[in-house]
This record gives sequence, C-alpha cells and structure tokens, in this order.
Amino acid sequence: MGLISVVSVALGAVLLQAGNQTPKKPHVMHVSQEEMEKRCLTMVAPTWSGPFKTSHFKGHNYLKVIITKTGDVKPIDQDEKNNWGPQFVALSMETVKLWKYKPYMVNGQPVDVETTVSVEYSEDIPDGQVTHPNKE
Repeated sequence: MGLISVVSVALGAVLLQAGNQTPKKPHVMHVSQEEMEKRCLTMVAPTWSGPFKTSHFKGHNYLKVIITKTGDVKPIDQDEKNNWGPQFVALSMETVKLWKYKPYMVNGQPVDVETTVSVEYSEDIPDGQVTHPNKE
C-alpha cells in the first residue's frame, strides 16, 4: 500500500468518526429573574377578557423561558410556583413572546439564557398595555 493510500484510509476513518458524533446542544446559561428584569426593554400586558376578567383575579403567573441572543422570548413551561389553569398559562406564554430584552453578554458575545418571568394579571392594568421598564 502506498503512502497516498494510507493517508486516504486514515483521512476517511477520521471523517467517518467525525460524522458519527452527536451534535452538541447549545449551552444555555441560567440567569436569575431579578438580573433579567433589569434587562427588560419592552413588556406587553396580557389581553384577557370574559370569565378571566370578571373573576376579579389578580396575581402573577411565573413561566420558565429562554431569552435568545437577540433578546426575544421563547416560553418553555410554567414555573413550579404556579398552580394556574391551562388557559392562563397559554395566555401568558403568548404574551411573553411579545416582550423584548437587552441581550445577555458573556465575554462580549450575546448568549441564550434560561430564566423565570412573571406575567401580572390585574384589572388595574389595561389589556395589551406596552411598557418600557428599562428604556435605553
């Protein structure tokens, strides 16, 4: 076997081995709710009506979310603190998709983070109200 054949076989084995590796999941950092609240640029209040609003319910629905490198929110699930019904959880998940955050930086690079957010329900807050808690 010549040198070119040996190199070709060795290179083929390396490529085959590399092709069989499972791709790594992107690392997502956990950042506290308090820290991420300081980075919230836009919040939109939930739009709720009918039996929800007439129940005079007030409170906070906590969700686990991913805040992406671009500051968008991707809801994951409700937090363990919750015992809310599925309608409130679904409405809260749709609501937080409208929120925007300043990207979280590590070593000068934006990274995805996992955190908890709180969606407030109150008759005192107009449906769909947009606020800018940490306007730049």
